[in-house]
Amino acid sequence: MKLWEAILIGCDRRGQAFTTLFHKEKGKEEVTSCALGAAIEGAFGKPSKRLQNRLRKNFLILGDYVEWSRWAGDAGITEGPLEDLIVHMNDGERWPRERIALEIVKPIEEAEDEEG
Repeated sequence: MKLWEAILIGCDRRGQAFTTLFHKEKGKEEVTSCALGAAIEGAFGKPSKRLQNRLRKNFLILGDYVEWSRWAGDAGITEGPLEDLIVHMNDGERWPRERIALEIVKPIEEAEDEEG
């Protein structure tokens, strides 16, 4: 499974959260997830903050430095880890998680596959 696929699977399970992997509003049943939370749930089948390190181990690409200017040029950051770009686009730019998966993560993973 690719990271972008895990994000999309997780997106199908719940709505989007910001600034936290998973969020449950007081007094409500619904749990939401950010893009990385969606990846955790898509890859491991359950929402759990404790699985973040396992996500990093399963998807080493999260630590790869990538060029940010194509997506987040206004942030003043030229490059950084993919994980940080995903967080920035989810929380800072408020991109839908599906867009993050398909417009950022998928092309980066495909490019890495071609190189690798």
